[in-house]
Amino acid sequence: MLTARVLTHGRQFGQVVVDALADPDWTTTERTALAQPPPILDGGAAAERIVILLTWLRHVASNVRKSARYRRSWLWMARNVDEVLRSL
Repeated sequence: MLTARVLTHGRQFGQVVVDALADPDWTTTERTALAQPPPILDGGAAAERIVILLTWLRHVASNVRKSARYRRSWLWMARNVDEVLRSL
């Protein structure tokens, strides 16, 4: 759902994560998809934040592992890592 928001709104993943952590405000379509087995949103707001953060962590780890370009890009790190960490 987070990646879909990135693609739909043309924003950086980090910005979408910060917004979702503050208030996910899932659409009806997103809630329906997230309710499919295994249901992701059954654990309440705290569990939802954990899932969002784990998704973000996997995204960052995957990108820095697959390409040195991400590790070297201060702009990518600022928008996708620093921004999320500051929000916490």
